[in-house]
Amino acid sequence: MQEQALRDLVQTMDTMSELEKTVGEFYRECAGFFRFDAAFWMRLAEEEALHAEVLVKLCQMMKRKPHEYMPGKQSPTAALRTFISRIQSDRQRLKDGTLTMHDALLAAYHIETTIIECNYTEVVETSNSKCMEALKNLSDASVLHKGRIQTQMEKYRKGAKMTRAT
Repeated sequence: MQEQALRDLVQTMDTMSELEKTVGEFYRECAGFFRFDAAFWMRLAEEEALHAEVLVKLCQMMKRKPHEYMPGKQSPTAALRTFISRIQSDRQRLKDGTLTMHDALLAAYHIETTIIECNYTEVVETSNSKCMEALKNLSDASVLHKGRIQTQMEKYRKGAKMTRAT
């Protein structure tokens, strides 16, 4: 792979890892704020932390064997940074006490939908089956997260309590 293309791909993957970390931190903070649903939020947070670790490891693989990888369809780094800023804004709203459970679930739904649109499996082209499997697992996990969040939203539509538990 040409040097600049590798740098661009690694930068994209690094930013995607940062995105996953930011999402995990948001979910972790939701667990602390919405204690009545802490287990739901913590599960998401822990899985996002694992996703970030996977992306870091994939970057390391790309740096070790750049000849095995070609850039695929990538989201512009600026767009990923804007998305990270949006999540940080939601985190601040949570800290300020202005983000309700409903708002947090909508934000989480939006996050997972947007991550699905990033389509990890298209970011890089490679014949490395371990890499492709890891990327597919990340994509599949986002779909599962979206489904869990939808289920949680439905639970609240049916009248579950949506206040902060202390």
